[in-house]
Amino acid sequence: MERYSVLMSAYSKVVPSELKLSIESMLSQTVPPEQFVLVWDGPVSDELHATVESFIVQYPDLFTVVQLEKNCGLAVALNSGITACRNDLIARMDSDDFSLPFRCEKQLIEFEKNPSLALLGGHTQHFKVTPEEALDVYSKQPIGKKAIEQCIRRNSAFSHPTVMFRKSAVLECGGYDPQLRRSQDHDLFSKMIYQGYDCANLDEAVVMFRADDNCMLRNRNKESCKARVIIQKRLYKRKQCSLMDYLYIRIMVFMMQILPQKLYLKIYSLLKEK
Repeated sequence: MERYSVLMSAYSKVVPSELKLSIESMLSQTVPPEQFVLVWDGPVSDELHATVESFIVQYPDLFTVVQLEKNCGLAVALNSGITACRNDLIARMDSDDFSLPFRCEKQLIEFEKNPSLALLGGHTQHFKVTPEEALDVYSKQPIGKKAIEQCIRRNSAFSHPTVMFRKSAVLECGGYDPQLRRSQDHDLFSKMIYQGYDCANLDEAVVMFRADDNCMLRNRNKESCKARVIIQKRLYKRKQCSLMDYLYIRIMVFMMQILPQKLYLKIYSLLKEK
């Protein structure tokens, strides 16, 4: 199978035990990575450095560590990491989630079957503390080109920590937009679809997603809402959505900001369980 690199970004607020678990899940893949690129997005604690150093000692030729002088945000960190990846296939991974052992093998099989494939994601299953205590809650993504194009009109069609993509295709689309502090993946993947790249999702959960109230609340903070409106405007200008879709998102963003926190969390949980 084609060789691939893992791309992960971490910053000062990452919990060392969660980072350790996440890295281990990628090293335990049934088809292991040829390279693991970790970007430190600004200065981090000695404990975080020690966590990664313990892996580097075990796998001295595997890890490529990129250190940014200051915290620049996810887009800049990932763009720096992409540049450091020596393989065209890149598996994204978040520093607090958990990839199931077969994830990358199944994705590699799809890339092998379809040479034109540029982006492949999958579903996620939620957990709060440890993957062993998984919740019966799944975030499912659209399957097939038509469903993906329909979904992208109002929402992201891919779960960021599940994706494997081609470096060449991402760079051709300009990479992640550093002007966006949130939802950079939604912006990038919608551009890939617009430019005609072959994009798909596996019809199964491949990553365990750490879901808590903080995660839910981040979706309605100022930066998230601002990015959501900017991206929807770009979709509308590219004619990937209708005026009705654009207005719908503007209204939903407004509602997210004015709803009481408890009511917002309740509605968010109900929607996720569907």
